[in-house]
Amino acid sequence: MKIKIKRIVKIIVLNLIFFNLFLYSQSLRDPFKFDQENKKNTQIYPEVLAISKFNNNYGAILKNNLLQETVFEQDIVWGYKVLKVSNNSVILFKDNNKIKLNF
Repeated sequence: MKIKIKRIVKIIVLNLIFFNLFLYSQSLRDPFKFDQENKKNTQIYPEVLAISKFNNNYGAILKNNLLQETVFEQDIVWGYKVLKVSNNSVILFKDNNKIKLNF
């Protein structure tokens, strides 16, 4: 009788150990999760729809997802500061990075 109880206890303990290992392995980083996080962190820059000259100043129409915004130099839009608008490009500044968008 004691041998059966010891055997049952061993089986239960081993099952608990393997169950804990299974739970631990599930909590480890998923190897494909890194790619998903990278896709989330990649920044989608605004798109230049049009550049026009108004009263000797250039202005641009930027599109970000579904939103469109008319911007001039020194404007702040979507967290970007517009440094320069020329006849073929727009230079934005955000997080210590200059971003040049060509038309």
